[in-house]
Amino acid sequence: MSKLTHSHYSFSMTGEEIREAFKRTGAICPVCHGNGYVAVDVNDAGDGPVYDNCWVCNSEGEFKK
Repeated sequence: MSKLTHSHYSFSMTGEEIREAFKRTGAICPVCHGNGYVAVDVNDAGDGPVYDNCWVCNSEGEFKK
């Protein structure tokens, strides 16, 4: 099984396996906490975060049943 890693998060399941597991419950995404995006880096000036779309929930924020 491949390991999904990104920034500060590390999962033993792939993104697709995580999506399928959470779709059964209709839960909020554990990576972006329902926002649909995650802070992945600091900008070049060093005064603010750089955001990226959530790769686990495909920027939906939750998993619909």
